Amino acid sequence: MNLGTLISTIITKENIYLFSDGRTVNLDNGEINNLHTKVHRLSKFCGLLVAGVYMPDLSSQVSTIASSNNLIYVNQIADVVQKVISKIWEYLEKNNPPDKIAASRAFAFICGYDNFFIPRLYYVDSQTAPKFTIKERLLFSEKTDLEIAAMSTGSGEFENPTQMLTDSILKLYNYDSVIENVFLNSFDSVKEELSKSYPKIGGNTFASKINKILGYTNIQ
Repeated sequence: MNLGTLISTIITKENIYLFSDGRTVNLDNGEINNLHTKVHRLSKFCGLLVAGVYMPDLSSQVSTIASSNNLIYVNQIADVVQKVISKIWEYLEKNNPPDKIAASRAFAFICGYDNFFIPRLYYVDSQTAPKFTIKERLLFSEKTDLEIAAMSTGSGEFENPTQMLTDSILKLYNYDSVIENVFLNSFDSVKEELSKSYPKIGGNTFASKINKILGYTNIQ
């Protein structure tokens, strides 16, 4: 199954927001499911966004390891995600034709608060060398109150979903706006635009947020 996905995290000084489309496409028979979330709760202060190859046990395996070892902060859990996703990929490599693996990709954002309640954003990618090397995006290094990161698979190498989402937020935002609604509407707008050319992207929108006090909650 291929996730042909649009995922995004939007980070403010107050909250971390996580968004995904809901579409999966079965590559064997073309069956479409529009109700598959790629937004996952790993702990009270850590969330996961997954794009690319379908990995149904990734979030549950990571959550189980984190819970059993009392890991709740994103800087504690990022390494766990890297190890688990690497093992799942190794299994896929051993049990699928090389050409199928060569055409596949797995990508994940790991976002949340560290043990000092500072927002952190990590990501891992099967296309890095070595595969799934943990990388961190520096946040709020410039004078900005908003950080946006987005990733799409199955939408072509020339698309820039982060810029598309940024432009949509700027277009929709005004001082009277409910910021959460602006983010949701902007994500839906980018999802709709990409789905016109790339039908593997689409379906329902799923969204959650992480607050440094209240922790992880589902929005939609």
